[in-house]
Amino acid sequence: MWERNNQLRRGKGIVYYCNKCDHGFIENKIEDLKEYYDKQYRKEYSHKSDEASTNAKEIFETYSNYQMPRINYIEKFLTEKDHVLEVGASAGQFIMHIKDKVKKIDAIELDTNCAKFIHDNFQTDIDTHELKSSKFKDNSYNCVFSFQVLEHTNEPQNFINDLI
Repeated sequence: MWERNNQLRRGKGIVYYCNKCDHGFIENKIEDLKEYYDKQYRKEYSHKSDEASTNAKEIFETYSNYQMPRINYIEKFLTEKDHVLEVGASAGQFIMHIKDKVKKIDAIELDTNCAKFIHDNFQTDIDTHELKSSKFKDNSYNCVFSFQVLEHTNEPQNFINDLI
């Protein structure tokens, strides 16, 4: 593992890169992930270049049109009988594209504003806690999706093990 960069879009931070798995991440051990991603993250990191805050509707409108490469790849594996889970669902931009292709979608999103947006707009059952302590922890799924979430976890290996 080596340091790739120490300058971020909004200040300083160290970006690491693992040449074994081709994964880049920002080192930031956060004591309480739920608290941070629910209250602080959207204020510190934003898709907007001029502002340091965003909301669920803006996130959805910005990123929903960029889902098609994912959808085109995975839709051949989905059936109308599938029960799927998305961990780190953001504002539902992926969910919107697959909701009519599967029987049921559950979602986990730590940001309660995004979770409310998903629930209100897509009638998706959602939990705002990490998978290991969510109401979905004992459920069985045909597919579990998680996009751009690994770099937000304190223990990536444990996160992956929880998904299995």
